[in-house]
Amino acid sequence: MLTAAKKMADNFRSAIARVYRIGDSKGIKHRKHAMLWLFQVFALTAGLYGCQVWATSSLTYDSSKITPTHVLHLGFLKRLLGVKKSTDTHCELRKTGQMPIVFYWFRCILRFWNSLLSSNNPLFEKVVQANLLIANRSDTGITRFCTHSKISLQLNNF
Repeated sequence: MLTAAKKMADNFRSAIARVYRIGDSKGIKHRKHAMLWLFQVFALTAGLYGCQVWATSSLTYDSSKITPTHVLHLGFLKRLLGVKKSTDTHCELRKTGQMPIVFYWFRCILRFWNSLLSSNNPLFEKVVQANLLIANRSDTGITRFCTHSKISLQLNNF
């Protein structure tokens, strides 16, 4: 999963660069609100792509703070606002109206999980049931989607 997370960070980095290029070409690079809208449309969607697979181990805030995608998200916001690198994360997120990227990941994973549960496909039902059985067994060292999702739901008080 680590290589998948790094690949995702590379995609996120190139999407952020695309936001800067679009902002520069349209002459809106110094308009913070417009750049945030561009970020939401282009970069955030790239940061969410495939998170149902690779971000399940990073679904708590503490574990997500060390992911490269989280660091890139905050780096973009700090550069946009022109604040020091030592500025508190929560202040930046509050000022820009953003949420930590872990919340976006969590929302996508819950949507994915709900679509699995509401599917009429018998193969999906068998895969989910098998994955839940593995998640409930403590003797296996295997980590699966359901295991990470179950742990993160418990840690986030759901």
